[in-house]
Amino acid sequence: MHCRILERARVGLHSSLAEDTVRSAHLEPVRDLSFACREALAAAGEGARLAVLPHGPITIPYLS
Repeated sequence: MHCRILERARVGLHSSLAEDTVRSAHLEPVRDLSFACREALAAAGEGARLAVLPHGPITIPYLS
């Protein structure tokens, strides 16, 4: 599932893990969550959507 998600989206990780460890999992290290959210939305353009999963893979998102 991780690979399928990475085919469609950028995935960042805000964590205490070393940046090299995060990159080795094919994720983007995030130091400042607020800045990363603003940057991602600006880069994606108007109408873009962003999901923040506070507990990572154990979070179950629902779309309404």
